[in-house]
Amino acid sequence: MGLLNVIKLANDYNTAKKILKGKNINKVELRKILASIREIQDRLDAIKDIVEERISKTKNMIKELLKKVK
Repeated sequence: MGLLNVIKLANDYNTAKKILKGKNINKVELRKILASIREIQDRLDAIKDIVEERISKTKNMIKELLKKVK
């Protein structure tokens, strides 16, 4: 799920860059792309939080296991 979001974000980013380089900026299309980019960014932030939480839990588990081994 995260990889697909990153790919979509990159695609939207490149589309936005093309629109901004063009002389005729379609504001409606640009707003749609900006909304999509913000939505994907929020999803990726949520995934990042979940991953960081699981990494923290794993580190704590490893510490506890090391204590029991000693």
